[in-house]
Amino acid sequence: MKLLLISLSLFIFSIKSHALQVVDQNGRNISFDSEVRRVVSIPIPAPSMFISIDGKADKLVGVHGLTKTAMKGKFLGKLFPEVLSLPSDFVGKGFNFMPNVERVLELEPDLVFQWGNYGNEIFDPLVNAGLNVAAIKIRNENDTREWIRIMSTVLGKKDKAVKMVSWRDETMNIVKNNTKKVKKRKNILYFRLFKNTLQVAGKGTYNNFYINLIGANNPANSKKGFYNVTPEQVVSWDPDIILMNGFEPKLGPDAYVKHPIFSITKAAKEKKVYSMPLGGYRWDPPNQESPLTWMWLGMLAYPEIHKYDLKFEMDKSYKMLYGTSISKNDINQILKVKLNKQSFKYLDIFDL
Repeated sequence: MKLLLISLSLFIFSIKSHALQVVDQNGRNISFDSEVRRVVSIPIPAPSMFISIDGKADKLVGVHGLTKTAMKGKFLGKLFPEVLSLPSDFVGKGFNFMPNVERVLELEPDLVFQWGNYGNEIFDPLVNAGLNVAAIKIRNENDTREWIRIMSTVLGKKDKAVKMVSWRDETMNIVKNNTKKVKKRKNILYFRLFKNTLQVAGKGTYNNFYINLIGANNPANSKKGFYNVTPEQVVSWDPDIILMNGFEPKLGPDAYVKHPIFSITKAAKEKKVYSMPLGGYRWDPPNQESPLTWMWLGMLAYPEIHKYDLKFEMDKSYKMLYGTSISKNDINQILKVKLNKQSFKYLDIFDL
């Protein structure tokens, strides 16, 4: 009997000592006694990263509404249509991340992903309800790698994480080496919002990071984060290239080029205004496809320096990320040829 009790104790201790543990981006240690099977994601880009690491979407039980907007009728939505029918009524609409805790509890998640840098008021209620909550942040390239670390640990897919990080490292080194050849830095401005409010990306944003990475300047980097500006301020900056966000539906270059005020700027006159691509997720913020964003922007700004076969790189990376090839139609949709085809040499630069 004693031997049986000792064996049972050792077995229980073994289970406890091998419980899954992960440290989130707020430094909080989260432990799981069993496999994570049900996940709710409030951050908009997180599900696409989660899917690319896991290779499937069956663990997701709830996603933000704007996640589904990015997927509907697009590449990832066609691959994983089941995500489009997941509930989103546990969180507000638009850039609203306040959770309805009771509704989240009804989904019975083993893990909830929530923003860790947008205030305690959207985070603490979930923790106080007894849920396992992993804080993730969206500021820079290091944060993106933290997402990969956290999600691959939860999923037990560390081999996939190694491949994803290696690809990012290799691409960044190539881009940085090409950037050394840039002699005159162009000004590139990114609009996070445009239709009703003019909001640009300042210092400390991921948009600022990749603008600098490819050898350009961000005229809006005098302030931190995303902030509102007037049309007059944009005209005074007179940017060389404009990037239109992928969040506002059907927002294309014409909205800027034909604007009664912005039409006098250099970017508008030269038609160097581009709508950000949308693949597995929008290419604007950090995500699993970000190295493609770096190459895409480098080719637009300095095609004579940043020379990549983007179509080949897209196909190769999609095989690694999603286990599938992409067609010509997929590439055209991802690069938003319908919206961008009138922009300066867009079809020629990418051989479309």
